[in-house]
Amino acid sequence: MKNSKIADLVLILAVAMWGSTYYVIKHELAGVEPFMLNAIRFGISSVIILLVFRKRLSLERKTLKFGAILGLLMFTFYLTGAFGARLTTVSNAGFLCCLAVIITPLIEFFVIKKKIEKKIAIIAALTLIGVGCLTLGGEFTFGIGDIICIACSLAFAVNIIVTEKAVQEENLDPIAIASIQVVIVCVLSFLFSVVFEKNAISVASTREIVALLYLAIFCTAFTAVAIPSCQKYTTASRMGIIGSFESLVSAIVGFIFAGERLGFVGYIGALILFLCIISMEIDFESLIGRYRGKPVKRQ
Repeated sequence: MKNSKIADLVLILAVAMWGSTYYVIKHELAGVEPFMLNAIRFGISSVIILLVFRKRLSLERKTLKFGAILGLLMFTFYLTGAFGARLTTVSNAGFLCCLAVIITPLIEFFVIKKKIEKKIAIIAALTLIGVGCLTLGGEFTFGIGDIICIACSLAFAVNIIVTEKAVQEENLDPIAIASIQVVIVCVLSFLFSVVFEKNAISVASTREIVALLYLAIFCTAFTAVAIPSCQKYTTASRMGIIGSFESLVSAIVGFIFAGERLGFVGYIGALILFLCIISMEIDFESLIGRYRGKPVKRQ
């Protein structure tokens, strides 16, 4: 139980860092094309992880298999997220890219035949409502960009489930898997940049270099290591809910640094998301048992 709560807190921190990337990329690194940006940030993070955790690296067959699968899935949701956001509205992208909160437990239920906890189902539904209030602002149109954003959520949901399976395997080190994952994203991003992008980079100022290092070190290297390491102590469905926290952090960062404002419904959505994250850590069964005077089973 204690490990689970610590893991959830670290995952919330990692997702919060993801939430800050929207501001950094839009306002500080507008001169770098998307594929080249990912190639650089994942390249730097690869070097950091390989140096810091060099004694934990492994080329064992299972490690390579899971690292390759997760690398392809991560590249896919970065790719679809970037293109989807360009072909639809910001609000639609913010909402649809968080659908993993619902898709994850549904995949577990229909494909893996894993029962959905009542508490998780309720929180997931409320989280989706919160994200909708936070991002949509009462308007929703549907087009090709929205379909691509849904594909992004699907790839993220599958990534969460595969990560959960990988970290539960014996003799598999999550950090070794993460190191292979980031290298694959770096290589694929570079290849796509060479093929599809011209004048891919124009980073010159100190401010831009600092922003790029922030993305690479904190938002990529740290999260790449923290997420698989912590998923060992939580569930895929809980991770799906935590992942939706990204949209709330993005709104907060936009409010503080870019002067962006939410409407009344947006603030309601932010409050719902905050309460959902808090509720996930509360053992309601124990609280009800204590209130009714029943003995509580200790896990």
